[in-house]
Amino acid sequence: MTGAVGVPVVPGWKAAFRDVDAAVVVDRAGGELDRNPRADALTGGLRLAELLTDESCTKLDRVLAAPRTGVELITVDGAVLDVAAVDAGDGSVLLVLRDVSRYAAAAAKLAVVTDQLSRRNRDLSTLYEVSAQLSSTLNLAELGEATCQLIGEYIGACTVTVEVDGHRYSWPGHPPAGPASGSLPLPMAHGAAGVLRWWRTGELDASERRLTSLIAGRAAVGFDNAILHATVERQADHDALTGLLNRAGLLRLLPTVAYPAALVLLDLDHFKQVNDRHGHDTGDHVLVRVAGTFRAMRSTEILARWGGEEFVSVLPATTVDDAVIAMDRARRRISSAIQIEGEPVTFSAGVASLDSAEEFEQAVAAADDALYRAKTAGRDRIEPA
Repeated sequence: MTGAVGVPVVPGWKAAFRDVDAAVVVDRAGGELDRNPRADALTGGLRLAELLTDESCTKLDRVLAAPRTGVELITVDGAVLDVAAVDAGDGSVLLVLRDVSRYAAAAAKLAVVTDQLSRRNRDLSTLYEVSAQLSSTLNLAELGEATCQLIGEYIGACTVTVEVDGHRYSWPGHPPAGPASGSLPLPMAHGAAGVLRWWRTGELDASERRLTSLIAGRAAVGFDNAILHATVERQADHDALTGLLNRAGLLRLLPTVAYPAALVLLDLDHFKQVNDRHGHDTGDHVLVRVAGTFRAMRSTEILARWGGEEFVSVLPATTVDDAVIAMDRARRRISSAIQIEGEPVTFSAGVASLDSAEEFEQAVAAADDALYRAKTAGRDRIEPA
């Protein structure tokens, strides 16, 4: 099944997912473009159209039209798959599949027990709330806080914490001194590890242990999806070399800017000569150093690599005059901090006003005209539009 016609548009997806969840790249019509070995293992070598029930095939078509996460599909043999669909661009969709049949089976068994015991009405209510809250967001912090609160309220804990992907979330506040009353691991893919802990008086009874385990398992699926989504989203919004925003990432942030703002278009001087004389590795190193120096100075709120040796910066709530002063300070810092065989690296820049996200293209054109004036006036200077 691998090696099908077509190249996935998510860079390096095979390397990222080869040893983790089953990953399949399909076009909008449902035709498979490629898949990793886990996908073959999960599906037994069958294509999705052959594996799923007719109803789930129809649901998958809707998911391909509007990619989202937290979708459950049923196979012809009754297995339940949790699907995260990410728009990979160029008409392709990345599907990450997980067999969550054991969670579905556990939930079904719990529903039977709940019908027999009145106290399980609270369990049903909690499960419904968990499903609604943990499937409604891909924000890792929101998932962590929601998981802590849901479990804390269910078991009556004074504190619940979740540690996942290097972050720690707690509800309602910091944990008390002393060891936790209990804990559960959160098994996740993508190399991440997580653990759930709680502090309360008394041990969990069998019903509480069962439901807490179910919540933890569903939370782990949510954390997996959030981490995967963040990874793919960062690849889509950031420049691979410098780590700065790319064009798409900058445009996505424009609605969040405090206007009026200043827009800066800057270009490294004589950069072609750097590549020609010293090689592209040196040129790449210069670009990385420039990006790092700007970040260290915090002279720009938003900085993106616009292409080649060109960068665009948006300074929220900043006038053109103040932006010229800030960029001139950055110009001097760059030339003193970065040199090639004793020759300082310099840049020229044009600065224009930006009153709204809708005026972005006009502001870029105005800054480009100012940049041209800076270049023709001798480079290594800042020009206002």
